[in-house]
Amino acid sequence: MTIFNKLESTVSYECGISNRINARSVSWNSSGTYLALGCSDRNTRIYATSDLLSNASNSSSAAAAASTLREFVVIPSAVDRVRFHSTQDYLVATTTGIDSMVKLWDVRSSNNTKSMGQIDLQKNGGAIDIAWSPVESKSHLLAVTERNSVVHIVDIRKLSSSSSSTPNQVYKGSNSPFVKTFKLRPKIVDACIFSPSGDHLVAATSEDGYGELTVWNWEEGPPSQENDDPNNNNDVTTTATNNKKQNHSNSKKYVYPAHTGPIYSLCFSRDGSRLATGGGDALVGLWDVNSMVCSSTITRCSRFIRSVSFSYDSHIVATSTEENNIDIAVSNTGEFVGKVSMTDNSSRNNNSRGGGGGGGGGVDRNAPGADEIAFHPNAHLLACARCDSAIYSPLAVMKLRLGRQ
Repeated sequence: MTIFNKLESTVSYECGISNRINARSVSWNSSGTYLALGCSDRNTRIYATSDLLSNASNSSSAAAAASTLREFVVIPSAVDRVRFHSTQDYLVATTTGIDSMVKLWDVRSSNNTKSMGQIDLQKNGGAIDIAWSPVESKSHLLAVTERNSVVHIVDIRKLSSSSSSTPNQVYKGSNSPFVKTFKLRPKIVDACIFSPSGDHLVAATSEDGYGELTVWNWEEGPPSQENDDPNNNNDVTTTATNNKKQNHSNSKKYVYPAHTGPIYSLCFSRDGSRLATGGGDALVGLWDVNSMVCSSTITRCSRFIRSVSFSYDSHIVATSTEENNIDIAVSNTGEFVGKVSMTDNSSRNNNSRGGGGGGGGGVDRNAPGADEIAFHPNAHLLACARCDSAIYSPLAVMKLRLGRQ
C-alpha cells in the first residue's frame, strides 16, 4: 500500500447554480464522464466532466469544462439520493422523501420528465438509501432501503415506465421486480449496500443507539438468526478479488458492533479489501473485509460523519462532516494525510497536522459541510455536494495531489 503524507488541493470547479439551492447527494458514472447532483430545488443535474481532468490545472478553463449537460425535473420534492448505475454510464437512480418514489432515468433521453421506471414506496415509509450491485452479472439489481427498516432487492429489468411498482402489488408468476424483501425490525437501518462480490448485503443498523454492521447472504434466505461470534467466520462479505465461496447457513445473519452511535455512511474500497464506516460518534472505522475486523479508527473529527469515500486506487479515504473541511487519510491505517478546505478556492498545501483531534485549528462552526462526497472512478478528483450552502456553491470538484514530503 502506497503511503502519503503530503496533500495539495485545488478547487477545479464550482457549479454556477444559486447558492440558495442545497445539495444532498452526488454520484459519478462508471467511466467518470458524467456527474449527477441531487438538489433541494426538485432537480437532478447532470454534468459533463470529460474535459475536467485535462483542464483541472487551469482553473479558468476548468470552470467551463464541467458545464451542465442536462437538467431535468425528477419529481416534485427534494432529491435525497442519486446513484449512477455500476456499469451503464447513462442510467441513474434517484430517491425522494416526500412522495416516496425511486425512479430510473436515462440521461440521454430527450424527454427529461419521463422516467424509465419507478417504484412507489409511499405506503411503506419511503426510501432512504439505494445501491447498485457492483458485479456485472448482477448489475440489474438495486438495493432499496426503506425508513421502516425494510430492504428490497429490485430487478430493474421488470420495471415499467408507464406504471409504479409497489412491494404490495400482486404479480403473476415471476413478473414481480421485487426479488427479495428483508425486514430488519426492531433494528433501525440507515444504509445498505452490496458486498464487492454482490453475494451479501451489508446494512448499517442500530439498536439502543449503538451502530452495528449486519451482514447476510441475500440470495440464500432471510436473516432470521444472529451469529454469536461473527469474527470466527472469515470472509463473510467475500471480496471481489478472491471469489471465495461461502457455506453460511441461510438462517443466520452476522452482526458486528461498530460505533457508539448510528452509522450514516458505508463504502467499500475499489479493490474490495477495505470497508469504511462513518458514525454519529464522529468516528470512521476502517475494516479488513477478509476478517471483518475494524483494524483502524479515524478519531480526528468532532462532528458526526456524513459521508466516506475511497479513491479509485483504494489508497486513500476521504471523510466529510459538518465541519468546513474534508479529512484525507491513508486507507489501510487511517494515518492523517491532510485536510481539504471547503471554503478556499485557491491552490494550497493543507497538510498541517495541527488540525486533527478535537476539531481545532480554527474551524468555523457556521461554515457549510459536505453532505455527500464521491471520488472520481479514475482520478484523484473529489466531488462534494454541499448542504446548507449559504454563500458557497452547492457543488465543488476538488483535485488532489498526493505525495511524500
